Amino acid sequence: MTRTILVTGATGRLGSLVVDRLLTMEDVRVRVMLRQARMDEGAFAASDVEAVHGDLDQPETLNSALEGVAGIFQVSPVHPDMVQRETNLIAAAAETVPDAKIVKISGLATREDSFVDSGRWHAEIEAGFRAHGLNATCLRPNFFMQNLAFQAGAVRESGEIRSAVADARIAMVDTRDIADVAVSVLMHETPIDGQSVGLTTGRSCDYDELATVFAAAFERSVSYRRQSDDDLRVVLEKGGQPDWHIRIILAFNEAFRRGWGAEVTDHVEAVLGRPARSLESFVAELAAGAKPGGADPFPS
Repeated sequence: MTRTILVTGATGRLGSLVVDRLLTMEDVRVRVMLRQARMDEGAFAASDVEAVHGDLDQPETLNSALEGVAGIFQVSPVHPDMVQRETNLIAAAAETVPDAKIVKISGLATREDSFVDSGRWHAEIEAGFRAHGLNATCLRPNFFMQNLAFQAGAVRESGEIRSAVADARIAMVDTRDIADVAVSVLMHETPIDGQSVGLTTGRSCDYDELATVFAAAFERSVSYRRQSDDDLRVVLEKGGQPDWHIRIILAFNEAFRRGWGAEVTDHVEAVLGRPARSLESFVAELAAGAKPGGADPFPS
């Protein structure tokens, strides 16, 4: 029997990976939910995807987009309106498809008492799933390896990587593994169904160790230049980042310095039956010229 899976955020880095994986599977109909502007642009018009109008800011558009789906991949950009947006989708799912299997992407510092704004927002959304009795699995990646892609140019030019995380250890994860886990949860029974879990590669590392990984892959000396929060704030302000986003990025760094991103989990391997992609393999791809889509040093 064919199952319809709805993907939100389908034009983003994770949503697009989930769409690609679902399209390779039999008996799956992929439906993507798009704002009207993306519909007008013809996004997905030439693919094997059912594109429907749905806007998280317009709850009246959501029920029809959800009608008949067996699974939902839920991701939205970090934004001050994120709780309301995702809560709108939760309410519509509870009304329209209460038995659907849902995968939500959360992130670093997801806890009710978090000093990171986005962490509190994610925790509030996760609580909303529980309050509505929905079958939701929440994935909490600490740090996308793909965020390191912007370091490649500086490594080639000056032999430096930069960060304001001091000597924090971080357990990163490849976005391709996040997508693989999400699709597995949507399509099969897994050991993490209905849970909120961290997703990481097989080890954590600090930025001095990361410099060593870059040096081996790029075959040159690489050093770690520590930034202060003030240094980073200047960069973010010059880049036009809004104040609320700057506050979150600086809080991320503080969370890393407190050790909140150091824990290593085995959930990727438990779900997929293979080890998580390694940091070394990803950096080797960068050295070979790979340019991951959506590589953003200050992602939301």
